[in-house]
This record gives sequence, structure tokens and C-alpha cells, in this order.
Amino acid sequence: MRHAREAMQAITHTVFFGVVIGLISAIGSHYFRVGITTVNKQVNNNLGQFTLFISFFISLSVAAYVVYLLQKYGNLKKFDGPADSIYAAHRLDNELNIKAGLLSTLAAFFSAAGGASVGQYGPIVHFGATIGSWLKEKFITPITADIFIGCGVAGAISSGFGAPIAGVIFAHEAVTRHFSVKAIAPIAVSSGIAFIATEFLWGTHAPLEQMAPLPAASLNLTVIATLFIAPLFGVCAVVFMRTLEQLIILNKKIKLNRFVKTSLAVIVLSYIGSNLPQVMGLGTDIILKILDGDFGLSFLILLLLGKLIATTVSLSFGFFGGVFSPALFLGAALGAIFAQVLSIFGFEDLHYSVIAICGMASVAGAVIGAPLTAVLIVFELTQSYSLGLSALVSVVIAVLVSEKFYGHSYFDKQLLSRGIDLSDGRVGLLLMDQNIADFISDTATVLKPQYSLVEAKTIMVRNNNSEAYVVDNEKNFLGKVEFMKIVDQDGSLPITDFANLETLTLKHDASLQQAIEIAADFVGESIPIIDESTGQFQGAVTEGDIFTAYLGIQGQITDLEKK
Repeated sequence: MRHAREAMQAITHTVFFGVVIGLISAIGSHYFRVGITTVNKQVNNNLGQFTLFISFFISLSVAAYVVYLLQKYGNLKKFDGPADSIYAAHRLDNELNIKAGLLSTLAAFFSAAGGASVGQYGPIVHFGATIGSWLKEKFITPITADIFIGCGVAGAISSGFGAPIAGVIFAHEAVTRHFSVKAIAPIAVSSGIAFIATEFLWGTHAPLEQMAPLPAASLNLTVIATLFIAPLFGVCAVVFMRTLEQLIILNKKIKLNRFVKTSLAVIVLSYIGSNLPQVMGLGTDIILKILDGDFGLSFLILLLLGKLIATTVSLSFGFFGGVFSPALFLGAALGAIFAQVLSIFGFEDLHYSVIAICGMASVAGAVIGAPLTAVLIVFELTQSYSLGLSALVSVVIAVLVSEKFYGHSYFDKQLLSRGIDLSDGRVGLLLMDQNIADFISDTATVLKPQYSLVEAKTIMVRNNNSEAYVVDNEKNFLGKVEFMKIVDQDGSLPITDFANLETLTLKHDASLQQAIEIAADFVGESIPIIDESTGQFQGAVTEGDIFTAYLGIQGQITDLEKK
């Protein structure tokens, strides 16, 4: 009977929270996009009498000021994005900062509405994650916080792209990074409900669903072509991420106040916008035109370079937003460029739109570290198995190149710059979070420096320890003593003559991960923990303590990811 009640509770919670999070994510995603479009139209209507430079200068200046106010009066050191969602999903105490999440969504909204070259999908993904985390705080449920975050993320992607399957995969592939049975159900419900709600309430399709119709002819030659072009898509992703990374570093190095730096960025962006307005804003309509073949080769090259500069400057100097949409733009432009170049050299049978779509998926997949998601978005939006296969080949190769020359994703690199390494998964992250001082053994033997060998041996035998630590009244560490090295010595000799200061030690602020690495080749009973700033002895840990702590964390993660 108890098992039946638990099963019913699990099913009820899965459906209820999946539906609620899916609905909220769909509503947030829809009005985020509609709001940006509405504000853009109002800006164009009100500033239409000015030149493009003045129009962009005014709208970008207002947007930058609003973003500044949100950060200042929200007391935020930085705005939060998908990287923070991923990090929260990997922690056991994984509630997101709700205020930071909502203010970050507003900052991204005003940045995009003001014309900055930023993305929409990252902010709505983090908004969905924030809503999921908030609901977890408000309700008592056996569903873990990482699943709530995954539900919000899946709902946002599902609604934003009109791709519910891709939403489920993205939540697992990029955010939670595990496929437990208990996680898939609520995340799938959330993604499905978000898609249905978007279609039912507004009757609109996802922006990229309006792609040009694809030819029904064989795509074999095009697949082969993308096989050779794909590494260059990976290079494009690397260039984009490295440029953005370096400009953010440059911003921190420039010894000017924020107002001056942002003003210079606004001037640069206004100049770009006045000459190449297609690269400003979200750029969704321009992506569709690229896929339809509306632009010539020279203009496509300008779009590629202009978007790269506009986006990296926007995200580095005063504005906030996502990298997914710009990556889609860059990939589509580069794919279209290659398609036209190949056509010039006589490969006219290649499908232009297919190569452009493969470029779009490849660059985006490499940037966000979610190749399967990128492929599924293509498949769901085009309903073409052949095109999905083309994208699969291209995306996988591009991601391999990006992984080799940059890293898993831009989000992982953001976290790494903050000292958070996800490469070892949740276990590695928790091992780094745990301080070794929390596992100090209470069985270590401490000897006073005035003790003789006879006294020391008596105490060590009584405590059943083969090692002991010589510590003075000020807790200064004077060395480690091993019983086997003093057992045959003259008992009247002072213990300090046999204290070894060259022994292996651990810093008092070392993590459990660092302790495991240091103790890997250690042979002995225990390792002393020393405060290096004072030289004081804090205690000791045994190999058994370290091993037990590791198994405890491993068990927690196994329960989370597998059950």
C-alpha cells in the first residue's frame, strides 16, 4: 500500500510540476520575444526621422543605461545566464538566485530591444531554470532541484524553437548532464506542455520553422561536402568564443570607468548598425533570408564579420544576452558562403540551404556544447530525415574541432574562469567543494616536544597508532614521528630528535579532491593538516577518512543520476 501511495505521489508531482513549469516557460518565452519585437517597432517609429546612426545611438544608450540601473539597484556583481543554470544543476545545494535570474532576463530583454547584437535563447533558458528553482523552494516534493531546473530549461527551448524533443535533450545534454528515469518524465512533460501551449494560445510557429522548402532530391553529395566543410564550422565557433572571451578580458583591463567604456561601445555599435543594420538585434529574420539565398557572396562575408564584431562588442561592453542566436547567425552565414563558393567552382548540384542549415547547427552546437540538441532542432524544424543526417555529420565534426581547440562549450569556459571545473562531473565538483578540514580524524596522537621516547612510545601503544605528531603549546607543527623508527632507540632521548618536518602535509584549506590527488602515492597511517600561514597543526586525516568521504559523495551522486 505504501509503495502504491509513493508511486501515485511521484506521478502526480511529475505531471503537476511538469505542466506548471512548462506553461510558465512558454508564457515567458513568448512574451520575451513579442516584447522585443514590439519595442523594436516603437523605436523605429519614434526614431525613424533620424539617421540610422543617431537612431541606434539613442536606443542603445537607453538600453545600456537601463542595464546599468538593473545591475546597480539589484546589487548584482554580474548577470546570470545558462552557465549559472548548469552550475546550479550540478550542486546539491542548487537553488538559483531568483532576483538575479529575473533581473538578468530583464537586462537581456532591454539589450535586445535596444538593438544590441545579443541572443534571446540563453536568457529564456535561464528564466525557465529560475522559475523551476523558485518552485522547488516553494513546494515540498521528492523531485530534486536539478530536475526542476531541467524542466524550466526544456520548456524554454521547446517554446522558443518549437522543438519539444530538442528541449528534452538539451536539458539532459547541456544542463543536468544525466539521464535518470526520474528526471526524464517531468522534463518531457514540461517540454511537451510548453510546445502545446505556444501553439494553442498564440497559434504561432517557432521563428526558424519558416525555412525555405527543401528539395526532395538525394542529398548524398551535399552530405559529403559538409563532411569536409564541417571543421571550418568548428573553427568559426572557436573564433567567436575566443574573441568574446578576449574582449571581456580587455574590458576588465581598460582603466576607464564603465560609462566611458560603454559609451565607446555604443558609438562602435551605432556605426556598425548604420552601415550594416542586418547584424544588429536578434537577427532571426536575417537568418531566414540567408537560408533562402537572398544575399550575395560579398554581402554574406560582411554579415559574418559584422555579426562577429557586433555581438562580441555588445556582450563585452555594457549589454547582456545570449550567444545561441548569434552562433546560429554566424553558422548560417558561413554555410551560405561555402555553398556559394562551391557553386562558383562548378558544384551547382549542392543544396545551398542544406549547407547553410548545417553551418547554423554546427556553430551553435559547438558554442553551447550540445550537438544532439542542434541536430534535433534541425530535424524538428524541417521534418527532414536526410537533412537531419547531414546536420549530424557536420555538427559532430565541428564539435570535435571546437572541443580540441577551445573546450566543451562557452558556458563551461565561463564557469572555468570562475574556478568551477565541470569536466569531472558532479563528483569532481563536490570533491572540490568539500574542505579536507571537515574530515579531520579524532584518533590522531599528538605529542609534546618535551616528551622522551619512552613517554612517546607508551602513548602511541596505548592509542594504537604507528604515527604521531609533535606539536608545541602554540600548536606549531614540529614534525611527524613513526613508531618503527623509534622503537629500538634510547628511551631517554627527546622525541624532537626524531620528528620529521619533511613529511607529506595537506593545507588546511585544501579540497577533498586535492587531498585525494596528494594522497594517491602516500604510504602511511595519516596525513597532517597544516595552516601554512601560521605553521599550526590543525589535525590529521587517514586514508580511510578520505576514502569514506569519497564513497559518501559518490553514493549521493549515484542516487541523483541513476535512480
